[in-house]
Amino acid sequence: MFHLIFAFLISSSALGDSYFTTTRFDETVPAHCENVKINSFIGAPEKFYVGRKGARKMGFTFEYPIERDDAKTLWRYFKKLAYGEVDYALKKKILSEPKLKRDYDIVIKNFEEQGFDFGSEGEILEILAIEQLYREFPENHYFISGAVNYHQEYSPTIVGEIDVYVAERETCRKVAIGEVKLGRKKTLNKARQQLTRLSQFLRKYQGEGLGGTYDPIVVRQLGAPQFLSAKDYQD
Repeated sequence: MFHLIFAFLISSSALGDSYFTTTRFDETVPAHCENVKINSFIGAPEKFYVGRKGARKMGFTFEYPIERDDAKTLWRYFKKLAYGEVDYALKKKILSEPKLKRDYDIVIKNFEEQGFDFGSEGEILEILAIEQLYREFPENHYFISGAVNYHQEYSPTIVGEIDVYVAERETCRKVAIGEVKLGRKKTLNKARQQLTRLSQFLRKYQGEGLGGTYDPIVVRQLGAPQFLSAKDYQD
């Protein structure tokens, strides 16, 4: 659990420029991109929204095939595990159910390296979303991270938070910004408001806000969890 302890220790002196502060230490971010800077948002990054199973019908860009109760079960387990406590009874339940085990395997593979401590239930969906977004944005060219607060220059007052972003490995330029929500329609409206707030913030300080909504290219792999776009949904 060294990675989690290290992430906790650096949280008060997190990386960023005078407008941005990261709140978890993500080892998957290239070293030269660790400091999130306002000029890395040039080019009007596109917006996207990730929800749980059924979210596409509500207008989300993507959905991950997990139920709310399953996300809560995983969160209960990993919240304890992040601090060194293993709930063996809950682990047995998770490993006995194929869908839970599928998602458990993804979370167990990624959470320490990405610096998650499971302070909120939604972090389960964030990890699953990042894993599947690499099917849209190839890892050899892009990296995906998040948990970035933005604020007035050098101010401790937080204006908002970026759940997840997609950036170019070479230049660090952000190409897409996303909100991840376990709720449904009401949370989608909130997500849209949050990205509108970010767009206004960027426009104020660098003259250019966010662009339009990302139009996904869906890649399916036989036997892998489906991570689909709104335009792929069929009744």
